[in-house]
Amino acid sequence: MSRPASSRVSIPVCHLRAILLVLCCLALALSAGPAGAIAHPGLEDAADDDRVRTQFSTETETETGAELETEVEFDAPSNGTIELVVRLEEADVPPSVTDSEANVQAGAEDEAEPEPEVEAILEEQAEDTQAELVDYAETTPGVTVQHRFWLTNAVLVEIDVDRVDPASLERFDDVVDVHRNFELQVPEPPDASVADGEPTHDYEPPSDAHYRTAPAPARLNAPDVWRAYGTRGSGVRVAVLDTGIDVSHPDLELATDDPSDPTYPGGWASFAPDGTRELESTPHDSGRHGTAVGSLLAGGNATGRYLGVAPDVDLMAGQVLSEEGGTFAQLIAGMEWALENDADIVSMSLGSAGTDDRLIEPVRHARQHGVVVVAAVGNDGENVAASPANVYDALAVGATDAEWQVPPFSGGSVIETDAAWTDPPEEWPASYVVPDVVAPGVAVESAVPGGEYRNLSGTSMATPYVSGVLALVQATSVDHSPPTLEGALLETTWYPDGVDPGPGTRYGQGIVDAKAAVDATASARLVGRVTGESGAPIAGAAVDVEGDGPSATSVTSITTDADGSYALTVTPGTTTVSVEAPDYHANETALSAVAGSRVTHNVSLQRVSPQRADDEIEAAAHESPADESSPGLGASGAVGALGVVLAVLFVRRLERR
Repeated sequence: MSRPASSRVSIPVCHLRAILLVLCCLALALSAGPAGAIAHPGLEDAADDDRVRTQFSTETETETGAELETEVEFDAPSNGTIELVVRLEEADVPPSVTDSEANVQAGAEDEAEPEPEVEAILEEQAEDTQAELVDYAETTPGVTVQHRFWLTNAVLVEIDVDRVDPASLERFDDVVDVHRNFELQVPEPPDASVADGEPTHDYEPPSDAHYRTAPAPARLNAPDVWRAYGTRGSGVRVAVLDTGIDVSHPDLELATDDPSDPTYPGGWASFAPDGTRELESTPHDSGRHGTAVGSLLAGGNATGRYLGVAPDVDLMAGQVLSEEGGTFAQLIAGMEWALENDADIVSMSLGSAGTDDRLIEPVRHARQHGVVVVAAVGNDGENVAASPANVYDALAVGATDAEWQVPPFSGGSVIETDAAWTDPPEEWPASYVVPDVVAPGVAVESAVPGGEYRNLSGTSMATPYVSGVLALVQATSVDHSPPTLEGALLETTWYPDGVDPGPGTRYGQGIVDAKAAVDATASARLVGRVTGESGAPIAGAAVDVEGDGPSATSVTSITTDADGSYALTVTPGTTTVSVEAPDYHANETALSAVAGSRVTHNVSLQRVSPQRADDEIEAAAHESPADESSPGLGASGAVGALGVVLAVLFVRRLERR
């Protein structure tokens, strides 16, 4: 007699299939055994793989205390307080270490961890060596830490000389020097007759307003770069450290991470004399110098002609000076801010008279960080050059007039290294000449606060022109290292008729030529559009470019815009372009790119058939992954297969019931 319907076992088909799946998994697991365990290639060898390691240690084994040769050289007040900069042992940054993409790519290609970034090395050194001094200040009445720096290993402290002897700061092992928080100045302008003089030139403005500029950018051949390469410096970040900037001027625009924030984060910073950043500060100019300098680098065309050499750069402004000057702490804080916000070039129309050892390390470390430091040589005439321009690692700039003559005020000097510097780096040459290059700096049309314009003169004015030319070089090259950018300028300079070529204290290594410099290092420009078979744009498609040209260092990747377009700067030579997008077949094409050329590469991707995709998934589901150690079923495999068969028969029997 059959059971009542209410007491019968009823198992839904979906549940039966779930039971079958579990049984199959158990059977396969049993058949796999230890030999079939899931392998993670490389994990079992990770502990013994000496490629996975830290490249070097930043710990410095020195007896700094014993090596301290300098005394605290200043006249301390008989009472009251004094600000002192305590300098500690600098980090040893290996020559191969930079923050460039090349370093990261090299690490990836070698399957090893990339070397630490310069900033990380400097910060670690500062943290380790400053700790003892900071602890002392925190536990000693009369000693206050005002600011700590990493770009150069230094601490600014305030000492109450009634309670603490300033010489006591020398007791710490890592202290190498103590000095005042000295001042730097805006170079004194030339006499009024030079500053206010009108330039004479043979320049004819082009009819096309897109390339119309003030005389000086045209004489530097900047518009020729814009026309030939389709860029005016876009994507390059340049920090001007000066008196600030009048961002309301119609020819000036600052970069910012948040356009709605009046403090312009990422593009503006103001620093107090002790190096403290004034967080609520909004862009302004404490005089007019910074506004003028910024306009010669990146000024727009509100007047109908562009003031700047590279008007599309991401302009950053750091106020480290007033019209009366600024301090060492302000300058270093401004340089740190520029580097932390990814500046590619730092432009400084400021200085300290003579050769100043205290500015060597900040400039050297910035360059090691991958940033070009451009500085005005000063307005004190021949045989005089200001720091930091005369630091060998800076690019020093002098001035010329409209006739390409160097005016008397433009500085210059032959630097005998050992005589001029107290402790110069060993790799510096025995002697060298500053300036490195010259550019227009007499009566050049400049913006000034209040929406006004003036003709201004000085090496301060020539410096941003050179910074702008460097930005154009970087915008057209895949190699952004300081040696490449600087080399492009120095190898393409020229001299007027009658001037002896070769380094000298008047022209340095010559007059800057933007077009020649860009031509010397330019990459090719690759542009195109990615669409589907119907011609509709594909947004977000991945475009990967790998070159094998002589200076190729990495794979460049970008995604397409909303209209499917993309644009890349690539290394001249054979270039492989790969394009991928979800639900589309990938496309790979080899192209030939000539330096300075513009290559158009449009790609039409074929959509993957939905039915074909399903078939491929089904086929993959039925594939058994090959295992070199178990090419066949073997005994354990047969047991597993038998288990699967029995499970299927059992479920079918239940379904029939």
